[in-house]
Amino acid sequence: MQVFIPMQVMTGGGPLNSTRTIVLHIQDQAFRYLKMGYASALSVMLLMMLLVVTLVQLRLLRTNWEY
Repeated sequence: MQVFIPMQVMTGGGPLNSTRTIVLHIQDQAFRYLKMGYASALSVMLLMMLLVVTLVQLRLLRTNWEY
């Protein structure tokens, strides 16, 4: 998620899209191809995936503190 700027600046997706991330794909769809609806749908799906991963991590890494 946090590699968008280095990949965009250094390679722009790289040779044969080898360094292309989902965030770079969303940005290209929205601003290069002007497919705002598709890009926003991808963004919502990315949000849902991150939410699921976050909730699983919170559930698995929960500890019971007793003082």
